[in-house]
Amino acid sequence: MRRLAENQVVDAGTLGGLAVDEIVQGYAESGSGSTTGTLNGLAKLEEIQIEVPEDGYLQIIGSTSIFDNDGGTMVVWLQLDDTTCHNTSANFSSVGFGYGSTAGGNSIAGGAMGEGTVPVTAGTHTISLCAFNIGGPASVLAPSITALFLKNATVSVGLASDDPGDLPLSD
Repeated sequence: MRRLAENQVVDAGTLGGLAVDEIVQGYAESGSGSTTGTLNGLAKLEEIQIEVPEDGYLQIIGSTSIFDNDGGTMVVWLQLDDTTCHNTSANFSSVGFGYGSTAGGNSIAGGAMGEGTVPVTAGTHTISLCAFNIGGPASVLAPSITALFLKNATVSVGLASDDPGDLPLSD
């Protein structure tokens, strides 16, 4: 009320003078909720494109739910600008990978997620969520990808340790 009284009305359509399309750049996501169908082997579950405004980094997360009638394991991984989805170790490690297991029983549901942060150049990039199911067919539910552009990022690799006291800490 004070701003109104002092004739300093705020434009609710902007933030700091910037319009929504000027603020939300470098963000893309695919909707979840769809059923991809039955997977028995290798498949591309989802794919999105993102427009990156300048050189920087993409933080990418991909996930899916699985339902397997006979138990099994599904490996998922993300690929940047490579839509082939070949299950090679180079592709597994290109962005990030994870796995979900429904082993040990019938009619078990599980989830699988991969994530990573990778350097990118300005322009349009394609992100694929790939999967390989081991141990019989499984239903794949709600695959999704989220990508967020970061102008600056620090990516640390190899911080794993048997003793958490060995991990480097910052002030």
